[in-house]
Amino acid sequence: LLVELDPGSLKERILNQELAVTSAKNSVIKAQNDLEIQRLRNQQNIDDASINVRFATLDMEKFKKSDAELKREDFVGSITNLANQVKESQEQMAISEAKLKWYRELEEKKFLSKMSLREEELNLSKAQNNVMKLRHSIKMMRGESDAYEKYVYPKSEQNFASLIKQAELSLTTVEQTATNNMITATTDLDTQKQKLSLEEEQLIEVKDQMNKTRIYAPSPGLVVYHVSESRYGSSSAMIEKGATLRKGQDIINLPNLSQMLVSLKVHESRINQVKPGLFVQVRIDTIPDRSFKGEITFVAPVPSAAERWGSNKKVFKCEVAIKD
Repeated sequence: LLVELDPGSLKERILNQELAVTSAKNSVIKAQNDLEIQRLRNQQNIDDASINVRFATLDMEKFKKSDAELKREDFVGSITNLANQVKESQEQMAISEAKLKWYRELEEKKFLSKMSLREEELNLSKAQNNVMKLRHSIKMMRGESDAYEKYVYPKSEQNFASLIKQAELSLTTVEQTATNNMITATTDLDTQKQKLSLEEEQLIEVKDQMNKTRIYAPSPGLVVYHVSESRYGSSSAMIEKGATLRKGQDIINLPNLSQMLVSLKVHESRINQVKPGLFVQVRIDTIPDRSFKGEITFVAPVPSAAERWGSNKKVFKCEVAIKD
């Protein structure tokens, strides 16, 4: 372990974000259940509307093939029955007329009382009245039959047809409503999934920030505190425990000991003698009896100010790679 940064509020943020992820997962589950419930409800509504269309169609078929035919047969049967009664009454009238003629002859010869003659005259009158009544009933029945065919049947037929259209319109409305409800439920599910994905990404990000508060060395080696230089050439203080860091600030360096570099500064009067690729000899104050072979790898394109305050001299930063 090289560096451990204070996590600050990251622990609390992780806890809050985990709660947010849990809530988002519950929202996704609820949206999935709502979608399934909506699908079942839509299917039930469509089935009910389809049944209503089927029932309305069956009612129309029943009216045409059963009710109307029975009504017509009832009219025909009633008229036939009345006609038979008229025939019977006419036969009865003929009998009464014959009897009345015979009774009158007997009454003239004083073989029959006038009371008996009068009773037969009343029987004949009743039979005549009954025939008139029956013929009137036949006329009324035929009128009702004609009115049924002309008015009642077309009206009922149109009424049943209207009920079928209403049922079909209701079915179409239910289907379109079901489609809209499914779109809404599906959209809500997609939205909740996107929210869950966003919350999980934020949780991963916060956990990654927490993991990065502990910095480990990639391999055994040397650790050097990073010391930056100001534009005036002065060096900043090393990082200490409890120091506040800014974003992007360098903390430590892990030098590669297999390839050493020498950082130096060349006066502007001699910069023309220095260029990348030039081989040089390097001596270090701590090892005065030894020199090292090196190659200039970098020359700053622009000069920097000298280290002393108020100096107008310029120096160029250079880097030399040690070849030994």
